[in-house]
Amino acid sequence: MRKKILFLITSLTGGGAERVVCNLSRVLSDKADIDILVNSESKKDYPHGGRVLTLGMDFTKELTWGVQFKALIRRMRMLRKLKKEGGYDACISFMDGSNFANILSGKKYCKVIVSERIMLSQCRTKKYRYFVYPMVKLLYPHADTVAAVSNECALDLRRNFGISADKLTAVYNGVDHDFIKEMAEKEPAVRMDKECFYFLNIGRLLQQKGQWHLIRAFSRVSRTHKNARLMICGSGSDEKYLKKLARECGVEKEVIFAGFCENPYAIASRCDAYVSTSLFEGFSNVLIEAMTCALPIISVDFKSSAREILSPDTSFEHKLKKGLERAEYGLITPQNSGEYREGADPLEESEKALVQAMELMIEDDELRQHYKEKSLERATSLTLETIAQKWLDLLEE
Repeated sequence: MRKKILFLITSLTGGGAERVVCNLSRVLSDKADIDILVNSESKKDYPHGGRVLTLGMDFTKELTWGVQFKALIRRMRMLRKLKKEGGYDACISFMDGSNFANILSGKKYCKVIVSERIMLSQCRTKKYRYFVYPMVKLLYPHADTVAAVSNECALDLRRNFGISADKLTAVYNGVDHDFIKEMAEKEPAVRMDKECFYFLNIGRLLQQKGQWHLIRAFSRVSRTHKNARLMICGSGSDEKYLKKLARECGVEKEVIFAGFCENPYAIASRCDAYVSTSLFEGFSNVLIEAMTCALPIISVDFKSSAREILSPDTSFEHKLKKGLERAEYGLITPQNSGEYREGADPLEESEKALVQAMELMIEDDELRQHYKEKSLERATSLTLETIAQKWLDLLEE
């Protein structure tokens, strides 16, 4: 019998969770009736399937306490009505506010499945410590299923938030290979020099992404590899600091800030290697998408998912402390300090390992080709269709 699913998320504008919802809605539309409840009508950055419903709120990226409280009340009212009258088999929510509203609006009429997208214990702002953490501990045990985006995220929820193992499952993000390949063939939005070697980083310009460590390491690489370039796709609150750092490091011309890119795949397919310096993630969509574009990967050993993606046969609890690891699906370097630095500050040992990995990727053609092939191999194991089926399976449990 055809299922009916309600997805719940703040918006379909920007961000990894938003892209996941859009991708799932497209693939699942062939097997289920899909509705997506968002706060307001807004620009939709990714193609989606199903019907979009709204709470009728004004669109804003500034999610103040007032906005979030108002959204919680409206969501709960709307969800109670939709769950009672909509005939849904499940309501699947993404991100904190949506998850809380999903649980509080009850599970009498359909399954309540919440998706935890990040490693919660790594979020240490006042909002998380004084509001989100207590709410997670109080509410998540009342969901039918808590679907963490990685095994390490699931372990974090069990160890640090008291969620029982029987409530928890891990569902990775999947990749729409056909869509990415189609978009990769289009013209990129930025001009690229075929004579240059491009490292790529995609992500919001926020502390979590640690791009200042990458710029500092790249500045050392560019001293001896004059044709090296660093392409950073994204926007965010760290943009001024990162541009200032690039000037201080003498690589203002070699570091290209491309801003938010609607089609990063056209850029990725023309770059030579991908580098991640995230301090933590939930599950790194962009690593898998870069691998789909046949980019060899360099990544710090961040929590969570770097090791699950690049070295799945090793324990994700093991973290590299020094040096460089030639993992099965990419090069792994130690996690950086996460402390903001200036251009004149000496390189951290972890940044020196990044320099070594980047220079190795430039200089060793055989290694680079090897990891291109391994990237494609790993990406094919995480197709969107395979992951979408896992979500459908949760409805039967």
